[in-house]
Amino acid sequence: MKRLAIRVVPKSSIFRGVILCLCLNLTFANVVRFPRELQLHGSAFLVPYVILLLLVGLPVVLLEISLGQFLGQGSAHMWRAAPFLKGASLVGRIASWLAAIWTSMQSVIALLYIGMLAFKSVPLRECSKSVTINPQAIYNGYDVQQSSGQECLKLTFLRPVWRSSLYFGLLALSLILLWVISMVCTHSGKINRRSIYLFGFVALVVLIFETGWEVTKAINEQYFPDLWPFHPESFADSTVWFNALVQVIYSLNIGFGAVPVLTGKFLYKGDAIKTSFVYMFFNILITAIAVLFYVFQFNNSFTESHPFYPELSTLTVIYDRAISVQESDPTLHRLIPALSFTMIFISSLVSIVIYIYTSTRIIRKHPNYTVCLAGLVVAIAGLLCPNYIFPRILDTRIVGSLAVCAMIFEIILIIWVYGSKNLYTDLEFSLGRPVLKAWLFIWGFIPVLLMALLCWWSITYYDSDLLIDYFPKWLPVVFSLTVIVLLACVEISKQVDYNVFSMIHGATKPSKDWGPADPLVRHAWKQWKSVCEDTGERDFTLRRRGTKDYTNSIKKGQYTHSHKYGASSNRNLSTAGSNSPNYSGSVFGDSAIEEDMSVEKYPHYNKHSSQQQHTTGVHGGYGLDTPPPPLPPLPLTETTDDSSPRISASSRKSSRATDHTKRTPSERSQADLLPNGRKTSDNSFGSRIDIMPTEDEVPTAFARSTAIVRNPLAKAGHQNHQNLAARHYHHHHLSSAPNG
Repeated sequence: MKRLAIRVVPKSSIFRGVILCLCLNLTFANVVRFPRELQLHGSAFLVPYVILLLLVGLPVVLLEISLGQFLGQGSAHMWRAAPFLKGASLVGRIASWLAAIWTSMQSVIALLYIGMLAFKSVPLRECSKSVTINPQAIYNGYDVQQSSGQECLKLTFLRPVWRSSLYFGLLALSLILLWVISMVCTHSGKINRRSIYLFGFVALVVLIFETGWEVTKAINEQYFPDLWPFHPESFADSTVWFNALVQVIYSLNIGFGAVPVLTGKFLYKGDAIKTSFVYMFFNILITAIAVLFYVFQFNNSFTESHPFYPELSTLTVIYDRAISVQESDPTLHRLIPALSFTMIFISSLVSIVIYIYTSTRIIRKHPNYTVCLAGLVVAIAGLLCPNYIFPRILDTRIVGSLAVCAMIFEIILIIWVYGSKNLYTDLEFSLGRPVLKAWLFIWGFIPVLLMALLCWWSITYYDSDLLIDYFPKWLPVVFSLTVIVLLACVEISKQVDYNVFSMIHGATKPSKDWGPADPLVRHAWKQWKSVCEDTGERDFTLRRRGTKDYTNSIKKGQYTHSHKYGASSNRNLSTAGSNSPNYSGSVFGDSAIEEDMSVEKYPHYNKHSSQQQHTTGVHGGYGLDTPPPPLPPLPLTETTDDSSPRISASSRKSSRATDHTKRTPSERSQADLLPNGRKTSDNSFGSRIDIMPTEDEVPTAFARSTAIVRNPLAKAGHQNHQNLAARHYHHHHLSSAPNG
């Protein structure tokens, strides 16, 4: 049955991982934003996008997925590798929260379009410019001059609140509905994962249906729309390169901390390199389908070459397509654009759920409710800004800059501060095989490239930039640096040292909480790292339980190298806690607790203990070597001898329970006379006690009758324990005198 379980779990987890990689790419950025950038910058935009996708996107995805699988559910705290740059993670979480806000403000327009198309025919009567009487016209005897989608937005949904409060109220209600759905979907990790599956699957079905509908119609009518023009001069434009970088960040969900968090929570099984390439494949596939869909949407006579709201052009173009193409059935004429807006709304839900779940990592108590409520308030307040300027500024100007800054300093934190050597060792442990060292060089080069692009974009200004009057480019960069520096000063102030340089050095060292969150994997990782540092040898028989590599290693019996580290060939693999999803088993022999219980390397203690058991029959090493009745537990005495064996807390607890059961009532009453301060707490941090069979530190008569037990965390002084031991011996001598 165990073999059957080992075979089934990897298959289901791999299938679930593949589906999750697919659904994570059905986001607003891939389905809507990428075609918008192509419309704004032309097909030349593909050149910088592909270059940055390969130079930045793929390496960062591999790095974040690898760290997410290595850290497990603790991947939300990557800053623990170097607390000095904790502010970079905070900036990324803020960018994720702001990304959810601007995405929600654009997706609610699609939701209102769905509502309008459900009750009204196309074209919308509110978007008509003029009406003339014509008895032969198709609109009930009237000729209607239609407005484009951009003009329709100005006449309806984007009218200022002081001119029409109706549309403002509809937008506010739509935002409330959207954020309530997001709040429910991020209530727990299980609900979040299932929500991503559901929304991603629905968005994929609608996207494929809409694209297939347009392609089939084009084949039947024997036409193919024109592609976007190619402008080579745009390669010298910093805006094109920076927008391509921001699009890579949005498309792959990197820089926000979303990939490590989701990987550590849902994709902890499987190979990180294979997962990264599968993730990239689905990303390219979804963007290609979305581009093909919007190629047909932009093929109409109403779309303007220079729209007033360029950030909303992918929303308005669907309405332009609906009024330019007449369907035979009026219901079908409304259903096709309604499905397109539904696809946009559902893909935005996938993005918002990812952003919110990532940003909630900075709040401990009721994080999703707090983040969603704050986002709802900010989004409704942003509707009051004229010309829909607030989400337009958030899109690239603020969120894009914050995400780039966060990614720069997080890579510096991992590669430069934590060290490429430490990272290489950690990834070897996570993958179970060596990592190509070229990746380390690429990861170290990425911050330099990103800083160059960010500086080039920040210092370049254009007269056509309408947003420059509202928000300068350099302001988000200054904000990011301020947050990072302030939190760095806080972390430095927490260090206890003699000078500032030592405090800074201490803040750059990994936190004690750095490493895998699973305690069993963490234990194996520490042993792995200590052996690598001491001997330089790697034992790649380590496989995380539940993975395909682990299953194959079990079938092939690949444990030939474990004897190097003292492992037994016939050790039991089904140890306690092996049901953990990331449990890897002990590669280096028994666990530390099991090794501490072994006393074979202390022959003098074994001999002494066997004599005690022979004379008294008390097991566990706490017995006496003389016929008198057993004494109550002895006071805990400190000693400096490190050559003694140790016993685990669980063994100590069971021994005490057995010993207490075997005592007579008079003996238990004598045990109750001992002060409470001399009792060892089983809940204390010290989980081991040392049994000292030597006779050097106690009187001779007392040593002949007892064994001294040392508690490493005993608070009393050495002299106090000796006094207590002498009084205890004197009490025993007086009580046994009449029987002598």
